[in-house]
Amino acid sequence: YSCNFDRVVDCVKDCKPDFLGLNEVANYKARRSEKATNAFAAELRFFNDWKFGGCADDDFGNALFSTRKFHRTKTVLLKGLPKCAAMTRSAVIGEFVDFAIIVTHLDHVSEEVRMHQADTLLQQCSQIGKPHILMGDFNSLTQS
Repeated sequence: YSCNFDRVVDCVKDCKPDFLGLNEVANYKARRSEKATNAFAAELRFFNDWKFGGCADDDFGNALFSTRKFHRTKTVLLKGLPKCAAMTRSAVIGEFVDFAIIVTHLDHVSEEVRMHQADTLLQQCSQIGKPHILMGDFNSLTQS
């Protein structure tokens, strides 16, 4: 991870975001990536809280970082369709008292699967009951 690690950390530090959503993050509990993910969290000390949400095999997923402590967090699995070989994706929801932040990564192969995952995500958003920000990789364009 060393070739891009420092550049990513420097870029994030320069931006000073209140929230950061990352896609295709290696699971911090997996032996091969624990060092990199924990090092990333340690380098970005201005974030007070973070949550990882794994996908189908839990090797990869999304991570949500915040300068504020989360009131509650939740990982929602966004499944494909039975007739498709799409991988189950996830969304991480970080709730605060007055709003929520959501990061997700939708399927990259099938528009039909993306629409199914988006429907699941919209159902979850409607249950939050407060304003929310949705971010991520929606793979909505052919070249995205």
